[in-house]
Amino acid sequence: MKARTHSHQRLTLFQIPRLLCWPALVVLLIACSKDSKPQKSSAPARELVYTDSQFQPLSLTNVSILCDDLQECPFQEIREGAAGPDGRTYLAGQPADLIEFDSESRRVRVIGGVGSGPGEYRLIGPIEVDENGTLTILDLVGFRVVTFGPDGRHLNTKLMKPPQGFPHNIRLRDGRLFTLLIPPAASLDDTVQARFVEITDETMISTAVTVQTRARVLAGSSGAPLNPFFAALPLWDVDEELGMIFSGAADYRIDRLRADGTLDYSIRIDVAPLPVTDADIQAEITARLGKPPVPPEIRQSVIERSKAAPTRHPALQDIRIFGDLLFVKRTSRTDTGRWDVFELATGTPWGMFELSSTAQLLDADSTRVLISDLTEEGVPFAVWYRIVR
Repeated sequence: MKARTHSHQRLTLFQIPRLLCWPALVVLLIACSKDSKPQKSSAPARELVYTDSQFQPLSLTNVSILCDDLQECPFQEIREGAAGPDGRTYLAGQPADLIEFDSESRRVRVIGGVGSGPGEYRLIGPIEVDENGTLTILDLVGFRVVTFGPDGRHLNTKLMKPPQGFPHNIRLRDGRLFTLLIPPAASLDDTVQARFVEITDETMISTAVTVQTRARVLAGSSGAPLNPFFAALPLWDVDEELGMIFSGAADYRIDRLRADGTLDYSIRIDVAPLPVTDADIQAEITARLGKPPVPPEIRQSVIERSKAAPTRHPALQDIRIFGDLLFVKRTSRTDTGRWDVFELATGTPWGMFELSSTAQLLDADSTRVLISDLTEEGVPFAVWYRIVR
């Protein structure tokens, strides 16, 4: 920009009005720039109340089974999965492995390897594949984002800044990490103001979205919290517009919050509560203690926690966003689990389907769902189902 020159010539009557216009123009530009900043939406929140009769039953047809051979897939558990272009599928589990399958459900290769070097991982968290086939994963042990190309070659490994406080779950959206940060409290019965934050390689960036939820960790505690029996844990996911879906899970209530922090809609369904029985408590004690013998102090801690068990189960177990759809898993005490499906933009019912109560939803769209589960012998597998609507 050219430097402004100063003239010492006398101003004429014709120059004075033009000179007076400049301050007004500057004030106008400043006012306009202030108005151009993002403003919170003024659209009123919608309260959406539904009944079970408003959900159209969806049929699931088995398309292909992946990873049902321990020699081909040495997993003890399949934790993550994602669809890629050209019909490819990626699965990750424990022990750590990241395996690619082709459109015929045949194993293609193991991507990366176990370790702490570039292109390696120890415990895979969320994974994501873009439309070009670029694969991004989060290594939870090293807290690193690792990226691979469509050919499986390592592209980049970035060390991220671990969040300060207690993060509840981590989601990967368009290569960006998000978590729900729950502050400590004097009692686990306290209600606290939790905030959604983005995790980067340098710091945490607070979003505009905050929610009220139960405390998960006591003030002054340095260790990870132990979940109470049948606790209603916060459920959430992030959409492509960086808005949040959130539920306290105790009741069937789901809130969609816009990226600016305002409430878009709330979904409510009146479902009959599932009471916690003595058999439920005994089964939970057995599951937590595992195979005997266990140290007496651990056994005593589990027994004490069982005495504080709530009288009913949470209403919800999982919430996931895939594309334009919202998937919600209800709590079940039978062998079958129900998933309700909503249109994300409007919050209206899209359908419902049932799976094994132990099945996990890994990926989905409006035509198919990818789930992982265990056989009766305890062998993990994954399967694509086609949705028939």
